[in-house]
Amino acid sequence: AFLGPKGSYSHLAARQYAARHFEQFIESGCAKFADIFNQVETGQADYAVVPIENTSSGAINDVYDLLQHTSLSIVGEMTLTIDHCLLVSGTTDLSTINTVYSHPQPFQQCSKFLNRYPHWKIEYTESTSAAMEKVAQAKSPHVAALGSEAGGTLYGLQVLERIEANQRQN
Repeated sequence: AFLGPKGSYSHLAARQYAARHFEQFIESGCAKFADIFNQVETGQADYAVVPIENTSSGAINDVYDLLQHTSLSIVGEMTLTIDHCLLVSGTTDLSTINTVYSHPQPFQQCSKFLNRYPHWKIEYTESTSAAMEKVAQAKSPHVAALGSEAGGTLYGLQVLERIEANQRQN
């Protein structure tokens, strides 16, 4: 189980981890961290892949809080390079964007970039994939999502800008 629909960073991490450690992998995306833990606790999933730390924004407190209240334990780890992009549907440019969607973590990790556009409205979503899906459905030159290039491709989005996170090794 992982956070978000296909294309989320958690989905990409789950696929990489599974490719290294398992012969087969059945994907199960969840809307919230609590749902991921619940799937493993109830036997609907054998493993969960969740982020616990990020170089830019530190510990993922929601995950640590859930770990403290469960009998589940960490059985492995991996490092996933996070490269955020500003993703749009169709042709647009930075001057036409007025709303950006993403999970709270990318907003924290890219705050220096975002501070250059104080007029942009920041809208939180449950995952980067949910943000990309919202932008793909809107088909508007006024909205963008923060997410991965690989995820954006799944939703038919184009990279408008590759964003350097606040810390290079994000």
